[in-house]
Amino acid sequence: MKNVMTRAWEIAKQGQKKFGGKVKEFFAIALKMAWKEIKKMAKVIKNINERIILTANHDTFEYTVEGERNGKIFWKREGIKEDDKKNEAYAYLKSGKGINTVSFYKIKDGVKTFIETQNV
Repeated sequence: MKNVMTRAWEIAKQGQKKFGGKVKEFFAIALKMAWKEIKKMAKVIKNINERIILTANHDTFEYTVEGERNGKIFWKREGIKEDDKKNEAYAYLKSGKGINTVSFYKIKDGVKTFIETQNV
């Protein structure tokens, strides 16, 4: 909250320098602008700290779909054999939880290998 107020006063002072008048005349609009900036930053940070981990096991022909937040798994489905079930689990995390970062892994001959990370 303190950061929002500090940022709002900074924006109001910039408005006063540009257009003249009193700083407090710009504060209401500056506060809205500061909140918008903070919300945008929070959304970016959230997307960085959340990801979907999709692992294809070529040995057992099964998929694992996991939801990770701040380095901890908060949701996991293992042993998925059908593409429809895999897509359903993936869609739950993407649409239902709003996670836009996906990391792909494969397991072949018992070795787990990172493939790529995408923002979708």
